[in-house]
Amino acid sequence: MCCQPSECSICDFYVAQLSFLFSFFTQYLINVTSVDDFPRFSFRGLLLDSSRHFQPVKVLKQNLDAMAYNKLNVFHWHLVDDQSWPLQMAVYPNLTQSAYSPKHVYCRNEVQDIIEYARLRGIRVIPEIDTPGHTQALGKIFPGKLRQSPPYSDGPSAALCVL
Repeated sequence: MCCQPSECSICDFYVAQLSFLFSFFTQYLINVTSVDDFPRFSFRGLLLDSSRHFQPVKVLKQNLDAMAYNKLNVFHWHLVDDQSWPLQMAVYPNLTQSAYSPKHVYCRNEVQDIIEYARLRGIRVIPEIDTPGHTQALGKIFPGKLRQSPPYSDGPSAALCVL
């Protein structure tokens, strides 16, 4: 509570003084209460697409804190897509060349850090790497490995096939 006029506005000062004065003459009672608060659904999640909209690790952690505060327990992390592959992989280091920017890449330690940060808050992380769908980012890096499939009458006409 603010009690010095130099620390707050004059109005705030008088409110603080009056509340201090009236606290001697007023008794506040709080009834004993119990609150049973539990989630209705076992799967309470959030999907974040950091392939199309890269989010720094700091922002991901802020989202996880907000999820924990609101009792969400599943973080569906859409990591890669046609437009960008921001996930660094030891086996295929060239994949990150299709990321929007060299700065917009998650390294292994950052992914592990996010998973552990979420675990400590009771949140399960589901990292999504959607293949063979959403593989145009792979086609940019490995042009000889993917080709467009011939059109079929009962299927998509622009599907990509892995050779």
